[in-house]
Formats: sequence, structure tokens, C-alpha cells
Amino acid sequence: MGVRRTHGTDLAYFLGDLDGLEDVALGEVDWRVFYQLIEKGVPVSSAARMLGRVGAAAFEKCVISRSTLRSKARSARLSAFHSERALRVARVFARATEVFGDRSRAVIWLTRANHTLDGAAPADLLRNEAGGR
Repeated sequence: MGVRRTHGTDLAYFLGDLDGLEDVALGEVDWRVFYQLIEKGVPVSSAARMLGRVGAAAFEKCVISRSTLRSKARSARLSAFHSERALRVARVFARATEVFGDRSRAVIWLTRANHTLDGAAPADLLRNEAGGR
């Protein structure tokens, strides 16, 4: 029998193994947790892991450039602006993982050009909240 993953497990994974999100259920999301995470800022170390998991192209388009990320101290945190973007990307990637049943298939779908989106990849739309919905 395989390990049962929750939406929160995938959310924590795509946010670079961020603690405190593993048990978040899809229908029971407590937005106060997300608000606090955004205000506190996603750790740069988590953002660096996230870059490797969602792919550099999607990460740079939607969250922050690699050069800016590298210039920050490993112990630093992203700004609220960039943390909100990171959370949006992780939330959509976690939902896609639920739909496709596999993280790698979700990443492929989200980063591949889609004719129904006029040739854009779904991840290209994640720069703002409207695109994330």
C-alpha cells in the first residue's frame, strides 16, 4: 500500500519542504496560515528548493529571478510580494498533482505550451492571482 499524500504534502513539497503545510486539506484550507506565511516570508532556502522542483523557467517567470534569489543570503526570506507569488505557484502545482496523480506529470502539464491558452503554458498565467484561478 502506498503512502497517502494530502494536498498539503504536495503544497509543502512545491514550497521547498516548508514546515506547517503538510496537513492542509483541500476543503479545509485555513487562509490565516497562508497570510502569516506571506507576511513572514518564504525562506530563501525553501525558494531555492522550489526552483528545482517547479523548473527554473516557471519559477523565474512567476516568482523571482535566479540571480536575485542567489544574491539573497540563504538565511533570508522572500518579500511578501514574492512569497505570495511562491505560494500561488505551489498551490496550483499541488492542485495539478492531485488532478494528474503524479508530481512529474503535473510539472510537465503546467510548463508545456497549451493551444487552448493561445500557446502559453499554464504556469505562464501564474504571475497574478487571476491567472492562478
